[in-house]
Amino acid sequence: MTAPSTSPAASLQPDPSATPIPALGQLDFPYESADAGNVAILAGTTIDVMWRDAPLGAERYDLLLMQEQASAPVLIGTDSDPSNGISIQWTVPEHLAAALRAIAYFADGSVVTSLPSFAVYSGQAPPADVCTIRSTSVGVVDLFRQPSLDSENFAYIIPGVFLPVLGKTADGWYLIDAQGAYDLASGGTASGKGWVSERYAIGFSGPCADVPTIQ
Repeated sequence: MTAPSTSPAASLQPDPSATPIPALGQLDFPYESADAGNVAILAGTTIDVMWRDAPLGAERYDLLLMQEQASAPVLIGTDSDPSNGISIQWTVPEHLAAALRAIAYFADGSVVTSLPSFAVYSGQAPPADVCTIRSTSVGVVDLFRQPSLDSENFAYIIPGVFLPVLGKTADGWYLIDAQGAYDLASGGTASGKGWVSERYAIGFSGPCADVPTIQ
């Protein structure tokens, strides 16, 4: 594995977009949620992108980012040592709308590409200096007035929003700052505090080990 790159790939030769070329294997990478061929990845995280069932014997394997609003692909990494599989590490940028693609270049001038990847999307990166909670599914996460599913559900967290975690209980509830959540009564931004249950599809970012336990 070699260090990832972010250089434009338009000058690479041969150009695989010019003529049809063989496609083999799939790109495999972690993501937060998926819906109808679209996947969400958390911006700011560094993930491993692997080419499963890649063709053997190539001199170089490039991984490219095919952005929706860009005319040319961007090279995000190269692997010239296939002994431990074809993979790169990639730090996901904010506000991404793209697909991933891999290309194998052989000594005889031939190329093989990966099969098409999911459409990949990311939003804003979470803050680094505070513990936040987020939805890790395509759905919303309910906020309750009290740490009980029988309590009033007054708001919810939409995907892509990060709310500060203020405390936690021993039985899997998290007290959060509700500002930024969707208020069900007003249709605007919620205020105050709310509780989230670990039964929902949630994820955490930041220094969450320091969150105090509420008795």
